[in-house]
Amino acid sequence: MKYLIFVCTLFICHGTTIAQSLSEKNIQGVWEVEHVAINLEFENETQKERVNSVKEGFSGAQFFFSADHQFTIELNPEAPSTFDDEMFIDIYDWKLTHEKKHILIGNNVMEIIVTQKDGIYYFDFQVGLILRMKKIDDVAIISIADKIEKITNKNEN
Repeated sequence: MKYLIFVCTLFICHGTTIAQSLSEKNIQGVWEVEHVAINLEFENETQKERVNSVKEGFSGAQFFFSADHQFTIELNPEAPSTFDDEMFIDIYDWKLTHEKKHILIGNNVMEIIVTQKDGIYYFDFQVGLILRMKKIDDVAIISIADKIEKITNKNEN
């Protein structure tokens, strides 16, 4: 019984440390997807193919959180064309909720739960998609001109 109480206390303290360390300052920057985990049951082969294209699209993708609260994603350039989505073209506002420690993207476009375990960050989209992330730069510069150029180049190829 004492061991169970100790383990529960350790877990609660660990979770509190994570929540206290999550701040706008440590979210700002460029994050790269190291691994994509999908926890879904597939109803049919078509659904499985779509989910696999999502997995391929997010593998190696980069998330940009600028200091002026702009957000965008650069997908893996090798992503299947079936994964092209208008959502990834736009630049959105982002904010960190203080009470839940979630990142809110745009006007309810996306909500990301950020967790940390053993120094590794995870972005959980609450739909069976969890990304293991690595921060690769503390500064994210977002340019709409760069986004348009990349999209144009991708469409030409």
